[in-house]
This record gives sequence, C-alpha cells and structure tokens, in this order.
Amino acid sequence: MSTRSEQEKHDKHTGPDAAPAANAAPAPGDTSGPGPEHYPPRPSELYAFRENFTWDGIEVRRYKPQEGGWEGIVRQVITGWGHETSFHVRYFEIAPGGYSSLEKHGHAHVVITIRGHADVVVGDRRVRVKPFDVLYLKPWEPHQFVNTSGEPYGFLCVVDGERDRPRDLDPGELERIMANPDLAPIVKVQAPSLERAE
Repeated sequence: MSTRSEQEKHDKHTGPDAAPAANAAPAPGDTSGPGPEHYPPRPSELYAFRENFTWDGIEVRRYKPQEGGWEGIVRQVITGWGHETSFHVRYFEIAPGGYSSLEKHGHAHVVITIRGHADVVVGDRRVRVKPFDVLYLKPWEPHQFVNTSGEPYGFLCVVDGERDRPRDLDPGELERIMANPDLAPIVKVQAPSLERAE
C-alpha cells in the first residue's frame, strides 16, 4: 500500500469492522484473529440473528487451526475482541456425527444449548443436552461435545476474555474415560492421543 487512502480502503474491507459475507469461509489456520491489542474499542451495536444460526457482521470460522481431534464444527465469536467486556460470547455448531476436542483447561465456561441435542463428556459422566439447557463446566474438567443426533447441534459459550489454552488429558484421565462403559461408545479420540496415553 503506497498511499494512506489505499490503506484505508484495504482496512475498510479486511479490518475487524468489515462485514463478512454470509457464511464466510474461515481463513485457513485462523481461529481467533488478532489479539485485543489489534482492535479499537467497538461501539454498542446489534448483531441481528439470521434464521441459519449466524449473526449479521459475524464471521463463521474454523473451530481450531489444526486438524485432528475434532470434526464437523465451526464457531462464531459474537462478542470478544474490541468489546469492553471481561468475557467472550461464542456460538459453536456441530454437524451430525461431529465432535469437539476432548480437552481440559484452567478456565470455566457456561454453555447454553440453543439448537439440537448432543451428548457431552463431563469428567466421568455423560450428559445429554437439549435446547435451553445450561451446562457449567468447571476449571480442569475434561469435556467433549459429541453430536450423536441427526441434526445440527448449536450452543452459546460464555468464557473469560483472557484464558489459558486447552490441554490434552493426562494418560490416567483418558484411561478412566475410555474404561467407562457409558462414555467409551461416544468419546472421539484420535490415535496420536491414545499413543501418548500408553
């Protein structure tokens, strides 16, 4: 970019305030975008809900940048970077047969199901969720969302704005989960994680 006006045109179409196309494809390897230092404070604004479970002005992105350990899931950060909150509100949608990572982390989150049904691994329990159920996941609780239904499963997730990154389960935790006859049929774990557990 050689002139200020060219830079402003570029920023208008690619910056954090750019309105993405409906169901915009996620950028390869991009899951969270720049950190908060890259976004100016945002004004109060409405993100209008669309019937296809997207919101005006909110980009549909990959669940995580790396492949493996998850399948058939996308996310939308509805409030987050640039909003003057201590929390983020995100929407995740899992296709039939899809699942999130089996993971744990040091922050809590609150999950509100708004679409479909799913089974959730919560520590050593299997929890079935339906629309408007609220699930609290405490810090370090192993968890995984598995869409065992024939329809999309979607949930809002409220989480701290500043948080640690998810971690793999310890070998003993994975072994206990896989030995649980209620969990073993639904848990999705790829071979590399199983190899680390042995």
